[in-house]
Amino acid sequence: VYFLIGQRQIASCSKDDKTLCEHEASTATRNRIYQEQNTSLIQEQELHRDLILVDRPEAYQSLPYKLKFGYRWAIDASTTETAAATVQWVVKVDDDMFVKPKLVKSFLQTLDASRPTIVGRMEKVHVVEKSGKWADPHYKPKPNRVQPDGRLMYPHFPLGSCGHIVSRPIAQYVSTHFDELSSEYQGEDTSLGIWLDEWKDKAAAAASNMEGDAMNDELVWVDLKRNVTSEGDCHLPEVLMAGHDLSARDIRVCWNMLKYAEEHPKK
Repeated sequence: VYFLIGQRQIASCSKDDKTLCEHEASTATRNRIYQEQNTSLIQEQELHRDLILVDRPEAYQSLPYKLKFGYRWAIDASTTETAAATVQWVVKVDDDMFVKPKLVKSFLQTLDASRPTIVGRMEKVHVVEKSGKWADPHYKPKPNRVQPDGRLMYPHFPLGSCGHIVSRPIAQYVSTHFDELSSEYQGEDTSLGIWLDEWKDKAAAAASNMEGDAMNDELVWVDLKRNVTSEGDCHLPEVLMAGHDLSARDIRVCWNMLKYAEEHPKK
């Protein structure tokens, strides 16, 4: 398990950082808070070596870039033949979610990791927002995604609050085309859907030139409506990943319930 961490911006206040923006404090106070956070991160890294430092500010607008960065890191960290044979799936969740690793592994063993596969709760009808936090001025949808009433629609994407899983070919594609794939869209989940939609276009336009890119294979969408949740239902035995907005206490409760269920299986 690794955590993607963006750069801390000293003496600045992001609207996404409630700790600072609600504080309404002086620059000196904001700097002190950031220094305390950085100290905690350094201690975490020294103890567990589980932080991946991303060369972008820690902000909501950086999420698409962080997702690309994470995929590229996973590919680069598993370039040897032995590691590549092991790292066949990448699970992406937020730090306010709970994952059941053994159940996830068992489920993934039923799928073909060599196919470009994405697993999650798929959002199939979603309007491109024009204002507010989720406004997306950069995405220009295809004509067939423009509704008669003028509304713009996203392509399919895995709902971010439920987490998602991709097979190695998808992570490899994102890593290979890192600079080509836009980081300007409003969220990492919608961005992934857009990137995969572009994948299909590239495959159709230049399939003969995509050798080694896994782009000749049709994308496999595994829509888990009952097995991933954004309602925090970690107690349900069929749930693989549960989010979101879980507190540290909530996650500990989920962990204790999982351990109890493993130690006392139903007969």
